[in-house]
Amino acid sequence: MNNMTGFNPLSRTSAHRRAMSRNMVTSLFRFERITTTSSKAKEVRKAAEKLITRSKVDTVHNRRIAAKFIQDEKILNKLFTELGPRMKDRNGRYLLNHNVNSIPFFLSQFRKQFLRPSYLRKRCCFRCF
Repeated sequence: MNNMTGFNPLSRTSAHRRAMSRNMVTSLFRFERITTTSSKAKEVRKAAEKLITRSKVDTVHNRRIAAKFIQDEKILNKLFTELGPRMKDRNGRYLLNHNVNSIPFFLSQFRKQFLRPSYLRKRCCFRCF
């Protein structure tokens, strides 16, 4: 029984869905954070985490597989020279999707850079932030 093994079609054709996923993953690697809807964030996370796992080991084979998905040469180099080595010690779950101000948009960013906003931090008294 293979439950929950599919994907969310996002009410788009396959070509549109593939192009949108490529663009969003490229933007995520370029800016290291994006704001999008929750369902798109969950779909982008799948593709991005597979590419980050590939980028941990910089070989020609891994670069060619990633180049099929990311067509910008600068972003591809950034993935293999900066993002992959930065995530070397993690075993997955490189991205963090969290809700922004209780609206239906999610913020996707890398885990190493995640800092809790000041309004979510625990305070010991009314003066401490």
